[in-house]
Amino acid sequence: MKKSSVVLKLFMVTFICFSLFYFLLLLSQVLFFEKFYFENKIGQLSKNLKTFGPILSKYTEDEGKTAELTGEFMNQNNAALSLLNKDFTNQPLYSYRIELLADGENKTILLSGEGIQLNDVPSQIKQGDSLRVDGFYLDEAETIIQPVTLSAPSTVPPEQGLEMIEGTVTNYTLPKNRSFNAYFQDNLNQEILRSWINITTNKDLLNNDTIQYKWTDQWSGVPYVLLIQKIELNGDPYYLAASTTLQPVDEAVEMIQQYFLYFAAFGIILLVIISGFYSRILSKPLISLSQTARRMADLDFSIKTPSHSNDEFGALSASLQTMSDNLKATLKELETANQQLHKDMDKKQELLQLHKEFTGNVSHELKTPLGIIKGFAEGLQDGVAEHKKERYLSHILHEVDHMNEIIMDLLLLSKYEAEAVQLHIKSFSVSHLINRVLDTFTQQLAQKSLEVVITNHTHGIVQADQKRIEQVLVNLLSNAITHASPRSSIYVTLLNIADEIEVRIENKGEQIPINQMERIWEKFYRTEYSRSRKSGGTGLGLAIVSQILHLHGRSFGAENTAVGVVFFFRLKESERNTNEM
Repeated sequence: MKKSSVVLKLFMVTFICFSLFYFLLLLSQVLFFEKFYFENKIGQLSKNLKTFGPILSKYTEDEGKTAELTGEFMNQNNAALSLLNKDFTNQPLYSYRIELLADGENKTILLSGEGIQLNDVPSQIKQGDSLRVDGFYLDEAETIIQPVTLSAPSTVPPEQGLEMIEGTVTNYTLPKNRSFNAYFQDNLNQEILRSWINITTNKDLLNNDTIQYKWTDQWSGVPYVLLIQKIELNGDPYYLAASTTLQPVDEAVEMIQQYFLYFAAFGIILLVIISGFYSRILSKPLISLSQTARRMADLDFSIKTPSHSNDEFGALSASLQTMSDNLKATLKELETANQQLHKDMDKKQELLQLHKEFTGNVSHELKTPLGIIKGFAEGLQDGVAEHKKERYLSHILHEVDHMNEIIMDLLLLSKYEAEAVQLHIKSFSVSHLINRVLDTFTQQLAQKSLEVVITNHTHGIVQADQKRIEQVLVNLLSNAITHASPRSSIYVTLLNIADEIEVRIENKGEQIPINQMERIWEKFYRTEYSRSRKSGGTGLGLAIVSQILHLHGRSFGAENTAVGVVFFFRLKESERNTNEM
């Protein structure tokens, strides 16, 4: 399956879902919008009317507060409100009014539906504004005015028969948020009430349920609904009657349908774009993760998963990255283990080879003296050359001593290899130790006419096991004397390097082949091509040196010079020697 199939599937699913939603939205408007509009509007007005009754009953003695509350109710519900007594006689509310302060007196301007149009009241009136009212007083105290005209203050005299006052607005309640002329709608409320009273029965008023009555204006054809709720004011039954227009929505619904049809073409294009964009957003991380998984299948763990979103894709990306890192680490461990296995196998082969060589070397080293001893012993047993008896016995003892030396060196070397030797570290002068060791080689030096030249560039106080270092010096000096050219010089040099003292023993003679330099520290290894015993020794001296210096944790080595070979090793300089310097 092509990787684009995921994108196509997501695109189709998204497009179908959006299209279905679009169709259901259009269908719901056709079938349910009008019913929803009517039920919601009537239900909300009925609910508000029930809660308004108890609030109004608290302010029956305060005419101003009652007017303010009823005015706010009509504005908030876009409805006309009337108060009826038990005989269904309308009780004046005068909900819309303006309070003026004129000549130090409070005047109340009643805004009733009789003779007042919506545009007669100055727009955007507010407290502190100056206002002129032409009208007539409704009380003997001349505090309540029925206005005829309202305007800004001017010098134009009022019409005949009308009173004129000018003052500052202190408070007001005006129609607002009303879809029709509020004053006309309030007057129409009385006509709707009269129509209802003509058909009502006492049975309708037995309970406190809200009475609902639908009425249609014969002139405009606009439907209205009248809601009547029974309340109690000062213990007497009253009725709140609220009417509101049920504006026809058929034409609006038809226009919406046409609008949606015109919008359909653009909507389809928009749906295609949105669906494509949405499917790309969802499929992009999936395709990226698929590519990453394919690279991982090819054991390529270099690529990083790109998703950093905090969602399921991000979690999957993080898990895939963790798996990639774990697989990479595991493969690396396997490669390392495989390399180590190869090294171990090579080491095993090397050890097997060394074991064979060691067995051969030991056999060779012991076979020769045993053969010599056997030959001389058989000669003595057969009574051959009685006059050479002493010389034969001397040879036998010499070979026995040589075999004993080999065995003792093997035992000593095995202890060093097993780290079964306890080092006794102390401070001592390595230069003094060198002189003492050289005194034991006086005869060997004289036999080859060798000269020892000591160059000391330091006090030579070191920290080490003196007995073991003496063995190192004995073996290295013995090796240097053995392989030195006759009538040459052996150079012993002491150098101070950082916090260490380096001892260098150099002779003039045959060099060590480069390819054999690392093997000179092996047991029984000799650089001669023939395994003759002309050089003497047991073949274990340098191996013992290597083990002793390993136990001390010190560096050592050998290298060819222009005229011979130099062996060197380093020892830790004593703190006492450092302080003295």
